[in-house]
Amino acid sequence: MTKSLIVAGREFRCLGRGRTGKALLLCAGAALLVAIAAGGRSASAVPAGEGRLGASLAGLALLLSSLTACVAGALSFSLEEEGGMAPLLRSFGLSGAEYLGGKYAGAAIWSAAVSAVAIVLAATLAEPSIAAASLLALALSSLAASAVYAAWGAFWGLAGRSPLSAAGSALAFWLITVFAYEGGLWALLPALPYRIAKPALAVFLSADPAEALRLGTAFLAGRGAVYGPEFYYWQRFLAEPAGIACALALLVAHVALPLALAAAASRRRS
Repeated sequence: MTKSLIVAGREFRCLGRGRTGKALLLCAGAALLVAIAAGGRSASAVPAGEGRLGASLAGLALLLSSLTACVAGALSFSLEEEGGMAPLLRSFGLSGAEYLGGKYAGAAIWSAAVSAVAIVLAATLAEPSIAAASLLALALSSLAASAVYAAWGAFWGLAGRSPLSAAGSALAFWLITVFAYEGGLWALLPALPYRIAKPALAVFLSADPAEALRLGTAFLAGRGAVYGPEFYYWQRFLAEPAGIACALALLVAHVALPLALAAAASRRRS
C-alpha cells in the first residue's frame, strides 16, 4: 500500500511537470475559456448542467474529465514502458499490482483535480451565484469520470505497441463511448419491441462507461425524467440506500474491468 502511494505521488508530480500534462492543462484552460465565453442562464435557478455553457456544465465535466484521464493514462503508461522506466521500477521490488494501482491512482487524481478546477472556475465565473451543492455535484462528476477513464487509459497504454498507437486507441475509444455509442443506442431502440425497449435501455445505458456516467449525472442534478416518465422511478430508487449502493457498484465495475484488462496486458508485456 505504501509503495502504491509513493508511485501515485510520483505519477501526479510527473503529469504536472511533463509535456503531456502541460498539453492537457492547455486543453482544460481552452475548455474553461469557451465555457466562460458561452455564458448561461442563472445556475442558481436551474439544476447544475442545464445552463447554456457551450455544452451543459455537467456534460462539459464528463467530456473534459474523461478525455484528460484517458489520454493522460494511456500516454503515461506507454511512455514508461517504452522508455524502460516501468521494468526499472519493478526491479526494485515493486509488484505489478502496486505499480499499476499507484500509476492509475495518480493519473485519476491528477485528471480529476485539473478538470474539477476548470469546471468549477467556469461555473463560478460565468454565474457567480451558483449554489455550492451544484459545484460539489460538478466536482463529483469529474472525479467519477476520471476514475473510470483513467482505468481505460491504463489499459490502452499497456496494450499499445507505441505511445502514438496507445494515444490513438485511447482517443478512438473515448470518441466511440462518448459520441458514437449514444447515436447508435437511440437509433436501435425504436426498432426493438416496446416490451423489451425499456429493459434494453437500462442495459445499454449501464454497459457503456460514458452513458453510465451521464445517467448518474442526470439523476444527481434531479433530472431523472429526461429518460421518460416510465423511468422516473429510477430517481426515487437512486436516492435510497439500495440505489446508492447499486450506483457505486456500477462505478466500481466500470473501474475494475479495465484495470483487470490492464493487469493482463502488463503480464503479457513482462
